[in-house]
Amino acid sequence: MNLAKIALNSYVLKKEPISLIHFVTNRCNARCKHCFIDFDHPDVFKGELSLEEIEKLTKSFGRSMLNVNLTGGEPFLRKDFFEIVKLYFNNANIKSVYITTNGMFTKLTKDFLDKFIASRINGNMIISFSIDNFEQQHDENRRVKGLYQNTLRTYELVKSYNKPNIMANIAITVTDHNYDKVIDLYHYLKNEKGVNSFTAIAMREEGVIKNIDPEIKKRIYETYIKLTSLIQEDMLKRETKGYKDGLQGTLLNAKNMIMYKNIADTYMRPKYISHCPAGALFGVIWANGIVYPCEILNKPLGNLRDYGMNFMELWKNEQTKDVKKFIKDTDCNCTFECAWAINIISNKKYIPPLIANSIRQKI
Repeated sequence: MNLAKIALNSYVLKKEPISLIHFVTNRCNARCKHCFIDFDHPDVFKGELSLEEIEKLTKSFGRSMLNVNLTGGEPFLRKDFFEIVKLYFNNANIKSVYITTNGMFTKLTKDFLDKFIASRINGNMIISFSIDNFEQQHDENRRVKGLYQNTLRTYELVKSYNKPNIMANIAITVTDHNYDKVIDLYHYLKNEKGVNSFTAIAMREEGVIKNIDPEIKKRIYETYIKLTSLIQEDMLKRETKGYKDGLQGTLLNAKNMIMYKNIADTYMRPKYISHCPAGALFGVIWANGIVYPCEILNKPLGNLRDYGMNFMELWKNEQTKDVKKFIKDTDCNCTFECAWAINIISNKKYIPPLIANSIRQKI
Protein backbone atom coordinates (compact mmCIF):
# COMPACT_ATOMS: atom_id res chain seq x y z
CA MET A 1 0.00 0.00 0.00
CA ASN A 2 2.85 2.39 0.79
CA LEU A 3 4.32 1.81 -2.68
CA ALA A 4 0.94 2.65 -4.18
CA LYS A 5 0.85 5.90 -2.19
CA ILE A 6 4.38 6.77 -3.30
CA ALA A 7 3.45 6.10 -6.93
CA LEU A 8 0.29 8.21 -6.60
CA ASN A 9 2.32 11.06 -5.11
CA SER A 10 5.15 10.76 -7.66
CA TYR A 11 3.05 10.60 -10.82
CA VAL A 12 -0.19 12.38 -9.92
CA LEU A 13 -0.39 14.41 -6.71
CA LYS A 14 3.25 15.61 -6.45
CA LYS A 15 2.75 17.01 -2.95
CA GLU A 16 5.42 15.32 -0.83
CA PRO A 17 9.16 15.05 -1.45
CA ILE A 18 10.52 11.71 -2.59
CA SER A 19 14.15 12.85 -2.50
CA LEU A 20 16.11 15.70 -0.93
CA ILE A 21 19.63 17.04 -0.77
CA HIS A 22 20.73 17.99 2.72
CA PHE A 23 23.93 19.98 3.14
CA VAL A 24 24.68 18.79 6.67
CA THR A 25 27.64 21.19 6.94
CA ASN A 26 29.52 23.82 4.96
CA ARG A 27 32.75 22.98 6.76
CA CYS A 28 35.27 21.50 4.36
CA ASN A 29 38.95 20.63 4.35
CA ALA A 30 39.18 21.41 0.62
CA ARG A 31 38.77 24.54 -1.49
CA CYS A 32 37.97 23.19 -4.95
CA LYS A 33 38.23 25.65 -7.81
CA HIS A 34 34.90 24.55 -9.29
CA CYS A 35 32.93 24.47 -6.02
CA PHE A 36 29.81 26.65 -6.03
CA ILE A 37 30.00 27.36 -2.28
CA ASP A 38 31.45 30.80 -1.64
CA PHE A 39 33.69 30.16 1.36
CA ASP A 40 34.57 33.86 1.55
CA HIS A 41 30.98 34.82 2.35
CA PRO A 42 30.78 35.94 6.01
CA ASP A 43 27.71 33.81 6.78
CA VAL A 44 28.79 30.57 5.11
CA PHE A 45 29.59 28.74 8.38
CA LYS A 46 26.80 30.18 10.53
CA GLY A 47 23.72 28.42 11.84
CA GLU A 48 24.42 24.75 11.16
CA LEU A 49 21.42 22.61 12.18
CA SER A 50 21.92 20.69 15.41
CA LEU A 51 21.28 16.97 15.76
CA GLU A 52 18.17 17.73 17.82
CA GLU A 53 16.82 19.95 15.05
CA ILE A 54 17.56 17.29 12.43
CA GLU A 55 15.71 14.74 14.56
CA LYS A 56 12.58 16.91 14.42
CA LEU A 57 13.11 17.47 10.70
CA THR A 58 13.32 13.77 9.85
CA LYS A 59 9.96 13.12 11.48
CA SER A 60 8.17 15.64 9.27
CA PHE A 61 8.58 14.57 5.63
CA GLY A 62 5.33 12.77 4.98
CA ARG A 63 5.19 9.18 3.74
CA SER A 64 6.81 9.30 0.31
CA MET A 65 10.51 9.85 0.99
CA LEU A 66 12.72 7.30 -0.75
CA ASN A 67 16.18 8.81 -0.66
CA VAL A 68 18.29 11.59 0.80
CA ASN A 69 21.58 12.92 -0.59
CA LEU A 70 23.82 14.00 2.29
CA THR A 71 26.63 16.34 1.35
CA GLY A 72 28.55 19.45 2.36
CA GLY A 73 31.16 20.84 2.65
CA GLU A 74 32.61 17.54 3.76
CA PRO A 75 29.90 15.55 5.58
CA PHE A 76 32.34 13.32 7.46
CA LEU A 77 33.55 16.40 9.35
CA ARG A 78 30.37 16.23 11.43
CA LYS A 79 31.11 14.11 14.50
CA ASP A 80 27.45 13.14 14.63
CA PHE A 81 27.22 12.17 10.96
CA PHE A 82 26.21 8.55 11.57
CA GLU A 83 23.53 9.71 13.99
CA ILE A 84 22.14 11.98 11.25
CA VAL A 85 22.02 9.08 8.81
CA LYS A 86 20.36 6.85 11.39
CA LEU A 87 17.69 9.48 12.02
CA TYR A 88 16.87 9.63 8.31
CA PHE A 89 16.51 5.86 8.06
CA ASN A 90 14.55 5.43 11.29
CA ASN A 91 12.31 8.50 11.18
CA ALA A 92 11.85 9.23 7.48
CA ASN A 93 11.71 5.54 6.51
CA ILE A 94 13.92 6.15 3.46
CA LYS A 95 15.31 3.31 1.35
CA SER A 96 18.74 4.75 0.53
CA VAL A 97 21.30 7.38 1.47
CA TYR A 98 23.66 8.85 -1.10
CA ILE A 99 26.77 10.48 0.40
CA THR A 100 29.06 12.81 -1.54
CA THR A 101 32.56 13.07 -0.08
CA ASN A 102 36.05 14.09 -1.12
CA GLY A 103 37.37 10.88 0.46
CA MET A 104 40.06 12.36 2.70
CA PHE A 105 38.93 10.73 5.92
CA THR A 106 39.46 6.98 5.61
CA LYS A 107 39.22 6.17 9.31
CA LEU A 108 36.09 8.25 9.81
CA THR A 109 34.52 6.47 6.86
CA LYS A 110 35.43 3.06 8.29
CA ASP A 111 34.01 3.96 11.70
CA PHE A 112 30.85 5.18 9.99
CA LEU A 113 30.35 1.99 7.98
CA ASP A 114 31.09 -0.25 10.95
CA LYS A 115 28.34 1.55 12.87
CA PHE A 116 26.01 1.26 9.88
CA ILE A 117 26.53 -2.50 9.68
CA ALA A 118 26.23 -2.98 13.44
CA SER A 119 22.97 -1.01 13.47
CA ARG A 120 21.35 -3.50 11.04
CA ILE A 121 19.65 -0.65 9.26
CA ASN A 122 17.58 -1.99 6.38
CA GLY A 123 18.63 0.33 3.58
CA ASN A 124 21.19 1.05 0.88
CA MET A 125 24.31 3.16 1.35
CA ILE A 126 25.97 4.74 -1.70
CA ILE A 127 29.19 6.66 -1.09
CA SER A 128 30.39 8.72 -4.04
CA PHE A 129 33.96 9.99 -4.17
CA SER A 130 35.08 12.92 -6.31
CA ILE A 131 38.16 12.43 -8.48
CA ASP A 132 38.58 14.91 -11.30
CA ASN A 133 42.22 14.64 -12.36
CA PHE A 134 45.49 12.81 -11.92
CA GLU A 135 47.24 13.05 -8.57
CA GLN A 136 49.16 16.32 -8.78
CA GLN A 137 46.45 18.28 -10.56
CA HIS A 138 43.70 16.79 -8.39
CA ASP A 139 45.44 17.86 -5.18
CA GLU A 140 46.26 21.28 -6.59
CA ASN A 141 42.68 21.90 -7.72
CA ARG A 142 41.27 20.93 -4.34
CA ARG A 143 44.14 22.52 -2.45
CA VAL A 144 44.73 19.47 -0.23
CA LYS A 145 48.04 17.65 -0.38
CA GLY A 146 47.63 13.87 -0.42
CA LEU A 147 43.89 14.00 -1.15
CA TYR A 148 44.05 11.91 -4.34
CA GLN A 149 45.78 8.97 -2.63
CA ASN A 150 43.48 9.20 0.38
CA THR A 151 40.42 9.23 -1.87
CA LEU A 152 41.51 6.05 -3.66
CA ARG A 153 42.32 4.45 -0.31
CA THR A 154 38.88 5.31 1.07
CA TYR A 155 37.17 4.13 -2.13
CA GLU A 156 38.97 0.77 -1.83
CA LEU A 157 37.93 0.55 1.81
CA VAL A 158 34.24 0.99 1.00
CA LYS A 159 34.48 -1.42 -1.92
CA SER A 160 36.16 -4.03 0.31
CA TYR A 161 33.08 -4.37 2.52
CA ASN A 162 31.52 -6.34 -0.34
CA LYS A 163 28.01 -5.90 1.02
CA PRO A 164 24.99 -5.80 -1.31
CA ASN A 165 23.69 -2.65 0.37
CA ILE A 166 27.02 -0.74 0.45
CA MET A 167 28.39 0.74 -2.75
CA ALA A 168 31.40 2.85 -3.69
CA ASN A 169 31.31 5.16 -6.72
CA ILE A 170 33.71 7.56 -8.39
CA ALA A 171 32.16 10.79 -9.71
CA ILE A 172 34.13 12.68 -12.33
CA THR A 173 33.21 16.33 -12.87
CA VAL A 174 34.18 17.67 -16.30
CA THR A 175 35.44 21.22 -15.74
CA ASP A 176 37.30 24.04 -17.43
CA HIS A 177 40.61 22.79 -16.04
CA ASN A 178 40.41 19.03 -16.69
CA TYR A 179 38.41 18.48 -19.88
CA ASP A 180 41.59 17.51 -21.76
CA LYS A 181 42.53 14.80 -19.21
CA VAL A 182 39.21 13.28 -18.17
CA ILE A 183 39.09 10.46 -20.73
CA ASP A 184 42.62 9.32 -19.88
CA LEU A 185 41.72 9.57 -16.19
CA TYR A 186 38.67 7.37 -16.69
CA HIS A 187 40.69 4.67 -18.46
CA TYR A 188 43.41 4.83 -15.80
CA LEU A 189 40.98 4.51 -12.88
CA LYS A 190 39.13 1.67 -14.58
CA ASN A 191 42.06 -0.32 -15.93
CA GLU A 192 44.85 0.41 -13.44
CA LYS A 193 42.96 1.07 -10.20
CA GLY A 194 40.06 -1.32 -10.63
CA VAL A 195 37.31 1.25 -10.21
CA ASN A 196 34.08 -0.37 -11.39
CA SER A 197 31.43 2.29 -10.82
CA PHE A 198 31.45 5.77 -12.33
CA THR A 199 29.14 8.72 -12.70
CA ALA A 200 29.76 11.94 -14.64
CA ILE A 201 28.94 15.57 -13.88
CA ALA A 202 29.15 18.61 -16.16
CA MET A 203 30.36 21.80 -14.49
CA ARG A 204 27.57 24.35 -14.12
CA GLU A 205 27.71 28.13 -14.29
CA GLU A 206 26.66 29.06 -10.78
CA GLY A 207 28.00 30.24 -7.44
CA VAL A 208 31.62 31.32 -7.85
CA ILE A 209 31.70 29.86 -11.39
CA LYS A 210 30.12 32.23 -13.89
CA ASN A 211 30.37 32.85 -17.62
CA ILE A 212 32.53 29.98 -18.82
CA ASP A 213 34.37 30.93 -22.00
CA PRO A 214 32.23 29.62 -24.92
CA GLU A 215 35.14 27.72 -26.48
CA ILE A 216 36.00 26.08 -23.17
CA LYS A 217 32.35 25.27 -22.57
CA LYS A 218 32.24 23.54 -25.93
CA ARG A 219 35.24 21.42 -24.93
CA ILE A 220 33.54 20.52 -21.64
CA TYR A 221 30.43 19.52 -23.60
CA GLU A 222 32.37 17.34 -26.05
CA THR A 223 34.30 15.63 -23.26
CA TYR A 224 31.13 15.05 -21.23
CA ILE A 225 29.57 13.24 -24.20
CA LYS A 226 32.66 11.05 -24.62
CA LEU A 227 32.85 10.27 -20.92
CA THR A 228 29.18 9.41 -20.47
CA SER A 229 29.28 7.25 -23.60
CA LEU A 230 32.23 5.32 -22.20
CA ILE A 231 30.54 4.88 -18.83
CA GLN A 232 27.42 3.47 -20.47
CA GLU A 233 29.26 1.27 -22.99
CA ASP A 234 31.50 -0.31 -20.35
CA MET A 235 28.57 -0.92 -18.04
CA LEU A 236 26.55 -2.62 -20.79
CA LYS A 237 29.61 -4.73 -21.69
CA ARG A 238 29.84 -5.61 -17.96
CA GLU A 239 33.37 -4.24 -17.76
CA THR A 240 32.05 -2.01 -14.98
CA LYS A 241 29.02 -2.45 -12.74
CA GLY A 242 27.35 0.92 -12.58
CA TYR A 243 25.01 0.74 -9.63
CA LYS A 244 24.78 -2.73 -8.11
CA ASP A 245 22.46 -5.46 -9.32
CA GLY A 246 18.86 -5.55 -8.19
CA LEU A 247 15.81 -3.55 -9.17
CA GLN A 248 16.96 -0.25 -7.63
CA GLY A 249 20.42 -0.47 -9.19
CA THR A 250 19.03 -1.38 -12.59
CA LEU A 251 16.58 1.55 -12.52
CA LEU A 252 19.29 3.98 -11.40
CA ASN A 253 21.51 2.89 -14.29
CA ALA A 254 18.59 3.19 -16.70
CA LYS A 255 17.81 6.66 -15.33
CA ASN A 256 21.41 7.78 -15.82
CA MET A 257 21.32 6.80 -19.50
CA ILE A 258 18.38 9.14 -20.05
CA MET A 259 19.84 11.86 -17.83
CA TYR A 260 23.21 11.95 -19.60
CA LYS A 261 21.51 12.43 -22.96
CA ASN A 262 19.18 15.15 -21.70
CA ILE A 263 22.01 17.08 -20.06
CA ALA A 264 24.13 16.86 -23.21
CA ASP A 265 21.18 18.05 -25.29
CA THR A 266 20.73 21.15 -23.13
CA TYR A 267 24.27 22.01 -22.03
CA MET A 268 25.25 24.33 -24.88
CA ARG A 269 21.76 25.55 -25.79
CA PRO A 270 19.46 25.45 -22.76
CA LYS A 271 15.94 24.31 -23.60
CA TYR A 272 12.89 22.81 -21.96
CA ILE A 273 12.49 19.05 -22.30
CA SER A 274 10.18 18.00 -19.47
CA HIS A 275 8.67 19.48 -16.33
CA CYS A 276 10.97 19.86 -13.34
CA PRO A 277 9.55 18.60 -10.02
CA ALA A 278 11.71 20.89 -7.83
CA GLY A 279 9.60 22.35 -5.05
CA ALA A 280 7.15 19.47 -5.38
CA LEU A 281 9.02 16.15 -5.21
CA PHE A 282 12.53 17.44 -4.70
CA GLY A 283 14.26 20.14 -2.69
CA VAL A 284 17.48 21.24 -1.06
CA ILE A 285 18.10 21.89 2.64
CA TRP A 286 21.09 24.11 3.26
CA ALA A 287 23.26 23.70 6.35
CA ASN A 288 21.56 26.69 8.04
CA GLY A 289 18.04 25.31 7.58
CA ILE A 290 16.98 27.39 4.58
CA VAL A 291 15.11 25.30 2.00
CA TYR A 292 15.36 25.87 -1.75
CA PRO A 293 13.66 24.08 -4.65
CA CYS A 294 17.10 23.16 -6.04
CA GLU A 295 20.75 24.21 -6.00
CA ILE A 296 20.35 26.59 -8.93
CA LEU A 297 17.07 28.49 -8.54
CA ASN A 298 17.74 31.32 -6.09
CA LYS A 299 14.24 31.37 -4.64
CA PRO A 300 14.23 30.39 -0.93
CA LEU A 301 11.09 28.66 0.28
CA GLY A 302 11.67 29.48 3.94
CA ASN A 303 13.77 28.59 6.97
CA LEU A 304 12.90 25.38 8.80
CA ARG A 305 13.51 27.07 12.13
CA ASP A 306 10.59 29.39 11.45
CA TYR A 307 8.38 26.30 11.12
CA GLY A 308 9.61 24.43 14.19
CA MET A 309 11.63 22.15 11.87
CA ASN A 310 8.39 20.88 10.31
CA PHE A 311 9.30 20.34 6.68
CA MET A 312 5.80 19.71 5.35
CA GLU A 313 4.47 22.92 6.88
CA LEU A 314 7.16 24.85 5.04
CA TRP A 315 6.56 22.78 1.87
CA LYS A 316 2.93 23.92 1.79
CA ASN A 317 3.56 27.64 2.31
CA GLU A 318 2.83 30.42 -0.18
CA GLN A 319 6.48 30.84 -1.25
CA THR A 320 6.61 27.18 -2.28
CA LYS A 321 3.36 27.50 -4.22
CA ASP A 322 4.70 30.59 -5.99
CA VAL A 323 7.97 28.87 -6.90
CA LYS A 324 6.18 25.79 -8.23
CA LYS A 325 4.04 28.08 -10.39
CA PHE A 326 7.17 29.91 -11.59
CA ILE A 327 8.83 26.62 -12.55
CA LYS A 328 5.76 25.57 -14.50
CA ASP A 329 5.04 28.93 -16.14
CA THR A 330 8.63 29.52 -17.27
CA ASP A 331 9.42 25.94 -18.37
CA CYS A 332 12.35 26.15 -15.96
CA ASN A 333 15.26 24.01 -17.13
CA CYS A 334 18.90 23.35 -16.24
CA THR A 335 21.60 20.66 -16.20
CA PHE A 336 21.45 19.88 -12.46
CA GLU A 337 21.82 16.10 -12.22
CA CYS A 338 19.88 15.56 -8.98
CA ALA A 339 16.86 17.49 -10.21
CA TRP A 340 17.01 15.61 -13.51
CA ALA A 341 17.06 12.29 -11.66
CA ILE A 342 13.72 13.03 -9.97
CA ASN A 343 12.35 14.53 -13.18
CA ILE A 344 12.99 11.24 -14.98
CA ILE A 345 11.73 8.79 -12.36
CA SER A 346 8.56 10.80 -11.68
CA ASN A 347 7.53 11.54 -15.27
CA LYS A 348 5.33 9.05 -17.13
CA LYS A 349 6.94 9.93 -20.46
CA TYR A 350 10.16 8.30 -19.27
CA ILE A 351 8.62 4.97 -18.26
CA PRO A 352 9.15 3.37 -21.74
CA PRO A 353 12.85 4.35 -22.01
CA LEU A 354 13.43 3.34 -18.37
CA ILE A 355 12.04 -0.11 -19.17
CA ALA A 356 14.03 -0.32 -22.42
CA ASN A 357 17.28 0.71 -20.72
CA SER A 358 16.66 -1.77 -17.92
CA ILE A 359 16.24 -4.57 -20.44
CA ARG A 360 19.47 -3.55 -22.21
CA GLN A 361 21.38 -4.18 -18.99
CA LYS A 362 20.08 -7.76 -18.80
CA ILE A 363 20.79 -8.80 -22.38
